[in-house]
This record gives sequence, structure tokens and C-alpha cells, in this order.
Amino acid sequence: MISLSNISVRFGEDYLFRNLTWNIGLGERVALVGPNGAGKSTLFKIGMGQFSPTEGQVIKTRRARLGYLPQEEVVLVGRTVLDEAMSAFGDRLALKDEAEDLSALLSDMSSDDPEYSGVLERYGEVMALFEQSDGYQIESKAKEVLQGLGFSSHDYHKRVESFSGGWQMRLALAKLLLAEPSYLFLDEPTNHLDIEAMDFLES
Repeated sequence: MISLSNISVRFGEDYLFRNLTWNIGLGERVALVGPNGAGKSTLFKIGMGQFSPTEGQVIKTRRARLGYLPQEEVVLVGRTVLDEAMSAFGDRLALKDEAEDLSALLSDMSSDDPEYSGVLERYGEVMALFEQSDGYQIESKAKEVLQGLGFSSHDYHKRVESFSGGWQMRLALAKLLLAEPSYLFLDEPTNHLDIEAMDFLES
């Protein structure tokens, strides 16, 4: 649960809002609706822990993983679309890299090397962890989400900087969906989505 208890935000003598209480449970889908300037984005950032209220208390469930898509455009550079999406699986990619390094090391060692058995044991542990975390499925999962948000297979190997700000926002959203956070805060995510992509997001 994320609990905001009697929070207030004041700028100078003026309150943006005051004595606000809001509880969000796991699995809930909540729409925060209000006019521009009402404080929606500020409230989001308080829930995310990115902004501290003037008054009140914020309590989060321990080990809760939070994801946030801001309203303003993000800037992505340096990777292909598919690599950027797959970066959401950082822990599993790290296991894959370690397994490849260990495999290369083993190929250069003789079986009577005193360190061989230790390296081989670690290689087995890493591969087991990779398989248990569905490591072999991460590329197909990334492609499924990218396609759902409107990217074609021809886009996978294009550089992210070649896409407009709106498409980069779609890619940022894809990474959040793939990361599967406990709580996902989306600040006006449909601004950059067409009907098909909105249907996919809802599903």
C-alpha cells in the first residue's frame, strides 16, 4: 500500500492542496482527474517519493517497486529500440553477460586447473538463475510489448534518437510495462497513443 496521510503542499503563503489523504492498494487502478494546475503531477511525485509535502506523512509498503512515466517528453539516445526496451530486464541481462564471460573463461581453462571446478559451479548457478527468471523469454516479451504500442519489426534495430518525442514516450512506457513495477504512475500516458495502443495499455 501507498498511504498519503493529511498531506499539504504550500508555496509561499499559498496552498496547492491541504489535508489530503489518499490510500492506494496493490492491484488498484485509480484515475486522478482535475484541471491543469490543480496539483496532479505534484501529487504523483509525492506518491513516488520524488517530492516532499510541506505537511503530512507518506508511507510505502517495504520493497514496493515504483514506475513513473512523466508528462513531459523523455530523451533516449545510444541504443536500438529493441535494446532500449530490453534494458528493463537489467538483472537478467547481467546474468546473461556473466554466463557468457564464464563460458569464455571455461573454454580457455583446462579441466585440471585448480580454479576450474569453482568457475564451472558458478556458471551452473548463473544459468539456473537465468532460466528460473525466464531469461530466455525476455526478447519475445519485449517484442510483444513494442508491437502492442505500435512499433513494427522494422523499428527494432533503428536508433532511438531517430524517433520523435511521442514515439520515445511510447518506448519509455514499454520499458515500464516490461519492468512490472508494484505501482505504475502514468501522467497522461494517452497523449502519445493511438486507439490500438490505448487498447493494448488497458489490457
